[in-house]
Parts: sequence; structure tokens; C-alpha cells
Amino acid sequence: MALKPQQQQQQQQRGTSSSALLIYPAVGVAISVAASAALWWPGGLSSHPLFQRTSCPFTLPNSQRATRNLLPQLDAYVCSVRPLYTQLSSTRAAKGSSALLLSVILPVLMRQGYVATSPNTRSALLGPLAVVGVHLLARAVGSGAALCSLGTLLVTLGSLAQSRSGGPERIPLAPTPASGVYFSNLCIVLLGGAALLQGILSPSSPSWSTANTLYLFSPLLLAALFTLATLLAPRRATTASEARKQLMEYGAEEVAYTYERTWSYYRKVGLASAALYWYGLSRLGKGLYYHADEQPLKDGVVRLILTEFALASVFLLLTILVERAVLRPMDPSTSPSPSSGQLRADCLRALSLAPAGNPSLEQRRGPLAPCLAALIGGPGLVASLWWSGGEEEAGWFARRARRADGQADRQGRTEEKSEMDDVAIGIAYMIQFVLVREWLRVAT
Repeated sequence: MALKPQQQQQQQQRGTSSSALLIYPAVGVAISVAASAALWWPGGLSSHPLFQRTSCPFTLPNSQRATRNLLPQLDAYVCSVRPLYTQLSSTRAAKGSSALLLSVILPVLMRQGYVATSPNTRSALLGPLAVVGVHLLARAVGSGAALCSLGTLLVTLGSLAQSRSGGPERIPLAPTPASGVYFSNLCIVLLGGAALLQGILSPSSPSWSTANTLYLFSPLLLAALFTLATLLAPRRATTASEARKQLMEYGAEEVAYTYERTWSYYRKVGLASAALYWYGLSRLGKGLYYHADEQPLKDGVVRLILTEFALASVFLLLTILVERAVLRPMDPSTSPSPSSGQLRADCLRALSLAPAGNPSLEQRRGPLAPCLAALIGGPGLVASLWWSGGEEEAGWFARRARRADGQADRQGRTEEKSEMDDVAIGIAYMIQFVLVREWLRVAT
């Protein structure tokens, strides 16, 4: 059947915009390669701090090995890279640069976890395996380089595939289940806690070795938690009828609460990111001031971490540009169809009447406010507010879809699904309680 001229024009515009979006991963890869080359030059590959690994003394007792000699190859790898991590807590400048990098990694990890476990994600490029793959690559080339190159590529291609599968005007949005939210939060607690302990504890402490092992093996932990969250979550809907049926299993108030829960967590991690950002700037500034004769910026580890922070910040910028062009166009006229454009205009109008946050930051109507906020609070804070605004919009679409359905309103979800959520929340809080207790014991 021949397409109408309007449909042909929309398909041509969509194809042109898709080709134009591929410039973002190309830019990310180019910047990552250029930054890595700058770190390697002029001494070659062996001068890169990530490749300055010492041989592991295999005379260590089993109690001091990462896997207790169950996997000798992994024990050798951990032992060879630990000298690099011991340098991260050796000076003020190193601690400050590490805090700056962590201020970006935590919001990124929360975003990746929520998207990977969301029932609305219908692209494997945004799923759990993709997230684990990026963090595995990060252990080899650095977090910033992995995010800026492979991470940008997966976000771009995954967002394009997501947009082709149907927007909220065709397939209703369902809330992220409790298992996905709390297990993603647990990942942040584990990774962030391990990173903080590495900076607080002495490298000679056994607790430091445990924290470093947890940080190095965090991709495997992500894989385990995301797999468990996927098993506890409902099956992803592929059609409008399945999505509507899934949405109707939530009560009206419960739909509002679930989206408020996610956007509030985005804002909380944004505040934590801002605190880490200012702590990092403070430590880095003191290191440059009190140890100016040692020239901290010429330290290979400090330059490496600051480069990773810059690359991770570029990843945040490219991700927001991709999401703004594909998933959340601020100009309703650029939506794929007139109906979706009108629906998005109604959404923005409704949220502007009663905003829960700061529309100038969360909706990016101009570049000045986000740039100033990034300088003041850090890029992680700005990205968190952007994603928080996206959850507000998704909640509006979900509530509208639920009101539009003519089925009878159910008061809450089914008993089986509620029990699954209770199990997920209980496991997550139990693990967090044990971790906090151990951290307090170590700190005191």
C-alpha cells in the first residue's frame, strides 16, 4: 500500500535525523581516543597509568587474595592494578580528582539502572547486558573513556530503536517496579561506598583491600543485581494492549507515587553529586595550593582521573543531546507526528503550571542556566535534574493513559506482584543495613 505524502515526508525526516544523530557517538569516540593519546604521549602505551602495573607477588597468603586463590588469574589481575588505586588516596589532589569523577559516575549508574530495569525499555542496547558491558570496559580503559565511547554509542542507537518502537502516545508507559528502583539504588550504595572507603581508609588496612575488590568486581555485582531485578519485574510489554493491561494493575495513586519515587531519587543523587563535586574541588584546590612545588597536575594518576572526569562529563552532555533530539524534544513541532506533538505540548503546558522542580534546568529551554548550574553544582547535578524532569513527564503520560482507559479502577496491584515488590525492598534494605553497620564499625 502506497504511503501518503505526509507519511513519506515524516519517514524521510526521521531517516535524516537518525543519520545526523550518529555524529554524537562519532564525537564521543574521537574525544576518547584523543584524550587517551594525550595521556600516552610521549612515552607510548606503557606510560599510561592504567598500564603501569607491577607483577603480583604470588607469595601472598590466600587470605590476602581477592578470590582466596579460587581464581588465580583474577587474583593476579587485582594484585597488579592495586598500586594504581593506592595512589588515589596518597595526595589531596588525587583524592579531589577521584571525588570529581565519582560525582559523575553515581548519577550515570542510577540512570543506567533505572533504564535497564524499566518495563518501558524495549531495546537491548539500553538493557542490563549493555550496562554491564560498559562497566567491564571501564575496568580496562577507564570509566570516562568507556562511557564517552561505547556508552554514547549504545545510548544513541538504543534511543533510536526505542523511538521507532513507539512513543508514549502509542504504547502507555508503566512505572519502574520496586525491584528495579531499589536494586539500582543498592548498586549506587555499594559502588559509592567502596569508592569512598578507598579514599578514607589506609591502603594497608584489610578493609581497604575488601573495598577495592568490591569496586573492581562491581560489574559482576551489577550483572547479578540487574538479573535479580529483571526476574522480579513484570514482563516487558511489546504492544499497546499489553502495556495498558500492565498499567491498569496499578492504582491511580500508586502510579503517581511510583513516578514521584524515581524523580525524587534522581534529585537526591543530584545533591550527593553536588556535594562530591565541591569536596573534590576543595581537595584539589588545597593540593594545588599547599603542594604547588610538587606540581600535582603533572602526576600521572591525577591527570588520568581528571581526564576521565572530563570524558564522563562529555558523555553526560552527548546523552542529554541525544535524549532531547529523540525521546524528549522540547519543541513539540519536531515530534514524529502531529498527534504526538500536540500530546507533548499538553504535557509541557500541564507541568509548567505546577512544576515539582526547576523547569529552566530540567527542561533545558536555554543553555545559560544549565551551564551555570554545571559550574556551580557539577555536571552530575545538572544531568540528574534533567532525568528527574523526564520522570515527571513520563508520570504525566502514564496518568493520562490510565485515565483514558475505560476499564474499572483497581485499588492497588495484584497480591502476587505486591509480594514480589516486598521481597525486593526487603532484600535491598537488608543488604544496605549490613553495609552501613560494617562501615560504621570500620570508621569507629
